[in-house]
Amino acid sequence: MKPVVVLLDSEINAPQPALAKAVMLAKSMGAPLQLYVNAYSTALVRAVGPNREHLDRARDNIMRGWEKQLRKALDKLEAPDSETHIFWDQAESAALTDFIRRAEPGLLILHRVREPLLQRLVLTPRDWRVIRKAPCPVLCVAETSWPEQPTVVAAVDPDHGLDHPDTLNDDIVSAARDITARINGQMQLAHVVEYPDETLIMLAGEAVPVSLSDLDTLRKHYQTRLHDCAASYGISDNDAVMLEGAPHRALGEYMDRHPGVLVLGTVHRGAIRRLLLGSTAEQILLHSNADILVVKPANFSSPWQSS
Repeated sequence: MKPVVVLLDSEINAPQPALAKAVMLAKSMGAPLQLYVNAYSTALVRAVGPNREHLDRARDNIMRGWEKQLRKALDKLEAPDSETHIFWDQAESAALTDFIRRAEPGLLILHRVREPLLQRLVLTPRDWRVIRKAPCPVLCVAETSWPEQPTVVAAVDPDHGLDHPDTLNDDIVSAARDITARINGQMQLAHVVEYPDETLIMLAGEAVPVSLSDLDTLRKHYQTRLHDCAASYGISDNDAVMLEGAPHRALGEYMDRHPGVLVLGTVHRGAIRRLLLGSTAEQILLHSNADILVVKPANFSSPWQSS
């Protein structure tokens, strides 16, 4: 059984919401749990100063403190077999990549961090790198606990696979069913329809098909497509939800009203566009408090994969 890997926040006194959810899922899956934390503290390094001996002593004390604190938390949560991996790296990217490559996780869990948009455009936060590059599903969790019966929403596109075989919907629904069972949730299927602006339709004039200019007819068409898709998975019409608007905003607002887990797929892109992988998930991380499970397509090639 591949392990569940949880990437912990680097603040030693942080509440670590990802840890509690990781323990719950690892127990349900019967999987071992591996904890990763980068204990490096820029503030402490500056406070200690340039003396190497003092810095080494401080580092060793901090890492022992982390180990003690994590073991206490694991005992409190009655965690399954667990391994702690405590690193001290100023430049985390290489250490994290090597750790994930060696761990070969079946699921990665991290606490999603909401940061100002401008800062996210300048920097590349760890959750963005993990969503884009991790070789396995990634669960990004918020601070809030799951309710007694969380809503698990599988975000699908009924038009996937019309022209060629595409298993992404299958993978999303399968992952949603699995986590629904593990957290005692209620599963729904959702599809987001984004219509062109009415002003643009008017400007386009005769070039726009009649069906597109009649939004009620178009809405019924998409609703029928969604119900057909739901039926193919044995899901009732009542549990098939059609949302309208920008996907990240519509899904984010829906999950804010129905807390639980949103299951999304990422679309495979070529090398030039690979940096955009996971963009819908990343936008939802900016606009919503939802927990998001990101499922990778079958043909996804990760740069973090073991060779």
